[in-house]
Amino acid sequence: GIAGPRAGELIQPWGLAIQNGLKIGQVAAMIAPYPSFGEISKRVAGAYFAPAVFGPRMRALVRILRGFG
Repeated sequence: GIAGPRAGELIQPWGLAIQNGLKIGQVAAMIAPYPSFGEISKRVAGAYFAPAVFGPRMRALVRILRGFG
């Protein structure tokens, strides 16, 4: 649940995602008007992927790829 000031702005994209069975990656790729309070939903969905993108596996892959060029 979402409660508090401007909760309506946050409920809308998540309600749409649930209604349409969107995956978290699709929410992260959503284009939201900026700057707006609703942009937070996109950033939260993007933060879900941050550990994978900036984790030790990705750093190791980057080191390996650097060796090629």
